[in-house]
Amino acid sequence: MPVNEVLVSDAATAQLLKFPGSPTIRINGHDVEPPSEQTASFGLMCRLYLDGSGAPSEKGLRAAIERARGLKV
Repeated sequence: MPVNEVLVSDAATAQLLKFPGSPTIRINGHDVEPPSEQTASFGLMCRLYLDGSGAPSEKGLRAAIERARGLKV
């Protein structure tokens, strides 16, 4: 499966891509941990995940991969 890195270097691109901050990881276009509608803001910023860390958890990544494969999690 190919991995694409997308450089988001300005606010307009961040808005266009609905970029909630760095790092954002998407599988088949779906965010591994989508922000809620109440907290969704887009732009050039650092991102925190639900557990308060700056990266998605291994468990969250595995669940997102399984969803993308069409398997139940």
